[in-house]
Amino acid sequence: MRLLPPVALTLALLACSSTAEPAIPIASIRDSAGVAIVTSTTGAWQDGEAWEVDSVPTTVLGADENDPQQQWRSIEAAVRFADGRIAVAVDGSIRLFGADGRFVRLLSRTGEGPGEFRRVGALQLVAGDTLRVHDPWLTRVADYAPDGRYSREQPLALDRFNALGRWVECVPMLLVDGSQLACQEDSTAAGASGTESSHDDAPGTHRRRIRRWAVPPTLDTAYPLGMFSGLTSHNIAVAPGRTVSVLHPFDPWPQIAGGGSPLRIALWASHDYRIELWTPAGVLERIVQRIGARRATPKVATPEEREYTARTIFNLDAATRERVLDAVPRPDSMPALVDLEFTSDGHLLVQREGFLAMQSTSSWDVFAPDGRFLGSFRLPGNARIIQAGKDFLLVQRRTVEGGVLVEIYRVTR
Repeated sequence: MRLLPPVALTLALLACSSTAEPAIPIASIRDSAGVAIVTSTTGAWQDGEAWEVDSVPTTVLGADENDPQQQWRSIEAAVRFADGRIAVAVDGSIRLFGADGRFVRLLSRTGEGPGEFRRVGALQLVAGDTLRVHDPWLTRVADYAPDGRYSREQPLALDRFNALGRWVECVPMLLVDGSQLACQEDSTAAGASGTESSHDDAPGTHRRRIRRWAVPPTLDTAYPLGMFSGLTSHNIAVAPGRTVSVLHPFDPWPQIAGGGSPLRIALWASHDYRIELWTPAGVLERIVQRIGARRATPKVATPEEREYTARTIFNLDAATRERVLDAVPRPDSMPALVDLEFTSDGHLLVQREGFLAMQSTSSWDVFAPDGRFLGSFRLPGNARIIQAGKDFLLVQRRTVEGGVLVEIYRVTR
């Protein structure tokens, strides 16, 4: 499960800050050294072609107060089987529910023994509806048969993996083909937003230059992908020789997704609506971008903006905290998107808004496998998609009260 980005805190401002898009539908494609660059303004869907997403979910997990297996503060991952069953990972345990939402049984418990996990980084369905579980803490993967029986477990070969590069900490990812996505610092590449490459205590704006790499299951090589970048940190001087580090919600929170058929990796790490699509063998195949999608920041800082920024410096006294907040530079635009996901057949879904409880809807753009922008659809607010099939969406949604629901929405194409 990916963490929710802090930039989502600002997206309720879109109604007053969005720039109108051109009314002429265009999808131009040009080639740059073998890379297709697909630029769109408006969607290609004609009347009757848009995807229809039900406004009410067919299945809801996490709302039954009488079922102790649906009591959780957060989930780590979830996946829907072909027959409608749903597996949900919570604190290392995997709970299986039927298509009707009723609890079936535990597939695993929290622990370090065979078939146990300290943390579930990913739940994946591979050939024949086999459930694959990735535990990044114990660095191993385990398989469960379609009927839920524990099948096998195998550790990841860390020695061979570590011999392929000088890896730095980032969110680990395991693709369905067994490839691992890792990170290395890259001082040779320009920062995604033109900020400094170092990440130290000196005053100023700092952003680590991090590149994603794909390591195939053979562990015999590593393929460089695009820049993933780190979070932007603003170091503000509060006394001689002392700075405090502040995160601003308008700075981009890099996004990555892997999926589709054939398997592709989507990377985004800037304010602009520009997404790179890579093969697992390190080939930049396509860049998709939208014209008119830049979001100007409000001229005056909003209470929500200052509230989020203040959370990163809560230990300062009130007067110093206000001085630091006034000194943090504000980007001239908000990030164009907040999440990425692939459908099982290769459509790229791009979330533009909808993480906040105060937002009544969640907005998603749809791109065809060839990179053309098709159109958009909406879901209830404060939600993100964690699995997208041809006729369903598996969604994680946070309620106004702070609860987390797992929901299935039917899609008609």
